[in-house]
Amino acid sequence: MKQILSNSGATARDGIKKRLQDVLVEYGSNPTQLARLFKVNQKTLNNQVNGDTDISASTILLFLDAFSDLSAEWLLRGVGDMRLLPDGLPDVQDVEIGKLEEENRNLKILLADRDLQILKMQGENQVNKKTAVG
Repeated sequence: MKQILSNSGATARDGIKKRLQDVLVEYGSNPTQLARLFKVNQKTLNNQVNGDTDISASTILLFLDAFSDLSAEWLLRGVGDMRLLPDGLPDVQDVEIGKLEEENRNLKILLADRDLQILKMQGENQVNKKTAVG
């Protein structure tokens, strides 16, 4: 197996190893289960994930295959969320913005109704003043 990270990239390697371990915890798995599932050497996989053995490209690909919603960007660089958003689901920020925009529209409608009520009451007040004086 070609190693993708050697001792020269120790910090990056350690970060990826930590994220691989986090993935196993998140998904309730372990190197033994993955080795059996993908028919790879359990000792090699375990040493890459938990030991001093460098991580191979095939191990990275194995994790990405095993956990289909795992973000490669997060796994390799630590950027973004561990899990990808499922297709078709809006981003939480977009949902919040949509809710705020709807609430803003509703408040504008309420304010317009209040403005009409105020104008109506002012008109009635003028009529009442004329009636009281006259």
